[in-house]
Amino acid sequence: MKSENFFWVKFKLELLSDYRFTDMLNDRQKLLFLGLLLLAGDTKNYIPYNENYIKRKLNLECSTEDIKNDIQYILNIFPKIKILNNYLYFLN
Repeated sequence: MKSENFFWVKFKLELLSDYRFTDMLNDRQKLLFLGLLLLAGDTKNYIPYNENYIKRKLNLECSTEDIKNDIQYILNIFPKIKILNNYLYFLN
């Protein structure tokens, strides 16, 4: 494996004490949030905002409608996740 194939995503431990993550998200939304962070690393922080793509890449069992609703909810409580030109991305 070549070094240019390595992407790093930092998970801050403070996420475990972030009320939004621990108490405002259900388990499915937590998994989706963490999956979006991984996808951000895989896509250089330009995640196609397409529920079918996200479902396939993260191997999620829920419906695309659930994914759409969960993403909208996550966007409402985490303002550093944005949508631009049909891509999701995280602000630094």
